[in-house]
Amino acid sequence: MLLGIVACGAEPAAAPAPEDSAPAAEEAPAELPKVAGKRGPKVTVDRSGPEPVVTAFGIQLNDGEPPPDAWHWHEGDVMLGGGPRMPMVHVPAATFTMGSGPFEEGRDADEVAHEVTLSEYWIGATEVTRGQWRAVMGSDAPDCYSACSDEHPVTRVSWDEAVAFTNTLSLRLGLRECQRQEFGSWVRDPGCDGIRLVTEAEWEHAARAGTTTPYSFGTRDELCANANGSDWWGRSCSDGHSDLAPVKSFPANAWGLYEMHGNAREWIWDWYGSYPTELVVDPMGPSFGSSRCLRGGSYENEDRFLRSAFRDSIDPTVRTGNVGFRVARSAPAR
Repeated sequence: MLLGIVACGAEPAAAPAPEDSAPAAEEAPAELPKVAGKRGPKVTVDRSGPEPVVTAFGIQLNDGEPPPDAWHWHEGDVMLGGGPRMPMVHVPAATFTMGSGPFEEGRDADEVAHEVTLSEYWIGATEVTRGQWRAVMGSDAPDCYSACSDEHPVTRVSWDEAVAFTNTLSLRLGLRECQRQEFGSWVRDPGCDGIRLVTEAEWEHAARAGTTTPYSFGTRDELCANANGSDWWGRSCSDGHSDLAPVKSFPANAWGLYEMHGNAREWIWDWYGSYPTELVVDPMGPSFGSSRCLRGGSYENEDRFLRSAFRDSIDPTVRTGNVGFRVARSAPAR
């Protein structure tokens, strides 16, 4: 695989030397640096002029792997510049029923069931961790009073700070920022293939992982073994954590996503608003609002707040210890 931009097409042929000129002296090739025992940089040289010019270069590895210190995207495995990796899960295009039925236990009136068609996308296998935050932002994660390891979800970040993380990661990967401010409001380019926040529909589709039950693992009877929620919700339920748990502490759902139920509530791209009743395609929520959506529930919440369909929202400037986020990326055009 070639990392970096390499000039396309064949190298131009060198101009023939005059017949009466002496042949140019051959220079010994420079020693190429090695990368983890692989081949060194591949260099593209333009020899059409009087002096050879290096037009582009990249690291060519003979096994298709990027160098260990690269910022690199490869089929959902995001390398964070020599720091921790950020695995992402591919979700194929599909149509699903978003919301809950009238007889689902614990449902709220704003969970109106409706059909949603989504294009394919990628979503973070875990909530963004403190270690990943440091690798991307170049500084320590926000203040933490407990559950502060590099494997714990980063929390105490506002919605704007979560967006800043996704934009920074996009730039480090050589991708275009998907979210920008126009006249004081955030807008998103729907055709952008950079890293971004998850939409509400994408989140619920991924959380359900093809299920129609309140939780991806079934009912609340299985909650304690599968989610980090409140240990007291009408009956004893010890899930082993009284605070945030490190990511991957609980089993993944059928699509390989961890802690979609409980642990930290997750910032969502959408403004909070009423659902439509008709089929919608790739919805991104209302254009304006006063609070941003949250999904998933947290370690402090009782069972009904951890359901796949449950909707929550708060002011986007709030920073609190039970709110984090995960990232997404629209699938690049094939």
